[in-house]
Amino acid sequence: MKKGFSLIELMIVIAIIGIVISIAVPAFIRARRVSQARACQANLRNIAGGVSQWALENQADDVSQVSWDELLEPPSGISDPYLNSRPSCPAGGEYILPDNDTSLACTSGIVGHNLESARLPISEWTTEDISSAD
Repeated sequence: MKKGFSLIELMIVIAIIGIVISIAVPAFIRARRVSQARACQANLRNIAGGVSQWALENQADDVSQVSWDELLEPPSGISDPYLNSRPSCPAGGEYILPDNDTSLACTSGIVGHNLESARLPISEWTTEDISSAD
């Protein structure tokens, strides 16, 4: 009697492994994208909080005047900076501070990398401007 596996048994095991991989990889990729988007949303919230604090302390109605330098290195009368460091998007985008034409944004262009999508379920994330949907 021979010991070992037959070709049919090996093919069945390889097919099962292939099916498991085909199910697991897309779920892993989706989970990675969602976690990157959530981290980006958290960074945007932190930046927005720093900008708001800067506006309150400088009695500024228009937050379009704020710069990264002002957020990271406050004037001498203020002991702590508005942000400890300049955050980076986990998906490789850059954060754009508000100016006269745009609001606080991430340039990654990937679904979910904005503050408006933070309040929606993941299944409803779109690349469109969802702030006008309200």
